[in-house]
Amino acid sequence: MSKDSVSERIIGFLLSNEGKDVLQSELWKELGLTSKELSKALKKLEEEGVIKREPVTYKGKRTYRITLVADTLARVQKTGLQAGRLGRLVVSKLVDEVLDIPCVSCPFINRCYEGGFYDPVNCQFINEWVLRSRQSKSTR
Repeated sequence: MSKDSVSERIIGFLLSNEGKDVLQSELWKELGLTSKELSKALKKLEEEGVIKREPVTYKGKRTYRITLVADTLARVQKTGLQAGRLGRLVVSKLVDEVLDIPCVSCPFINRCYEGGFYDPVNCQFINEWVLRSRQSKSTR
């Protein structure tokens, strides 16, 4: 199996399971890889700044929690890992995040301006969205 396809599978799995704990000791089994294949790919992805490995203890054994860094899309493009499935996962994730912004579907967007009747500073939809976003980030 090529290094790029292993990396793409890892990133795809992390994107699909974002917000969940992904442990290195379990990841190789999930992806059907050997521990050695996974370790080499993770080390390369970490060096490229695509992922972060954080040491943790799980079931009495030392392992790593694997997470994507915040600007994964930009870093994935730099490494050249743009397989169709991976690209679709990244784009889908970004589209979902954009569509979650309340202004995108707001019926009052054309009449919304600072100091107006519909003012973004006092917008209930934006305030609720910011609170939800902060809560979901603090639970990760």
